[in-house]
Amino acid sequence: VALVHDFCRPFPDSLLSTRYLVIGTMMAVSRAMKPGQAFARSVQRQAVVGSSRAFGTRSADPAAPRKGVVPKEVSTAEEAIAAHLKPGDMVFIQGIAATPNPLVDAMVDLAKKKEMKGIRTIHMHLEGKSPVPDEEAAKYITPLSLFTGGNLRAAVNNNWAEYCPIFLHEIASLFKKQIHTPDIALVQVSPPDEHGYVSLGTSVDCTRAALQHCKASIAMINKNMPRTTGDGLVHISYFDTIWKHDKPMYTVNPVEPSDIEKQIGSYIAELIPDGATLQMGIGNIPNAVLAQLGNHKHLGIHTEMFS
Repeated sequence: VALVHDFCRPFPDSLLSTRYLVIGTMMAVSRAMKPGQAFARSVQRQAVVGSSRAFGTRSADPAAPRKGVVPKEVSTAEEAIAAHLKPGDMVFIQGIAATPNPLVDAMVDLAKKKEMKGIRTIHMHLEGKSPVPDEEAAKYITPLSLFTGGNLRAAVNNNWAEYCPIFLHEIASLFKKQIHTPDIALVQVSPPDEHGYVSLGTSVDCTRAALQHCKASIAMINKNMPRTTGDGLVHISYFDTIWKHDKPMYTVNPVEPSDIEKQIGSYIAELIPDGATLQMGIGNIPNAVLAQLGNHKHLGIHTEMFS
């Protein structure tokens, strides 16, 4: 603390400078520790803070281990779903490239088989088959889509699914304010490291908040899930059920822009100066713009997605 105070003395009015100096000092201390020691100490601090705010049997921080809790490991997706799914449940599903489709398919099959009515799913865009792939599934499952992709548009148009318009940064508040409280969360994670930490990988987004506020969670452990750090790290004890299943991650095959799209891209690229910060969306127009930026310099990115 004294070290940071001395460094910050010349900048009494600069909170930003102080923050950077604090972070820099902590990084210097962390580098002096043994590998894994700095993160372990961080988690211990988080566990102390989290212990004062609990959501059921869960700590407020998914990075804080649940003492004495060992998740049940099952051998099939069907077994994982059957251990938790009940009629009327709300099920959160991690989305985009991290969509745990084998778990989703098992949920659909069990709902049909057991005629479990009133099940609702809540999620952003999902890859693969939707939770209502056919009219039979729609008798038992109603998705609440927070970002509707091509695999769910027909269901929304047929009144098999609902759409909730919402900003991406507001989705976590649905769970924190208990506007929606998932009974089950279905996620896909990386294998645990030597300290028992898995990673939410490609889709941390609102998944972390859903895990904090759900009543039960099921993790599909996939060795192909990229390991991201920060808020993406979750201790394995945070899950109730785990299932090991390796499958390729979803990828998007780019479509060649048309001549008109390429021309639009070139017009837009002319308006972008060197040093600009980019926010990109999805589709052929963003692709066409990016293809024209090869000679630009010092570009930055501040975006929830990148094409």
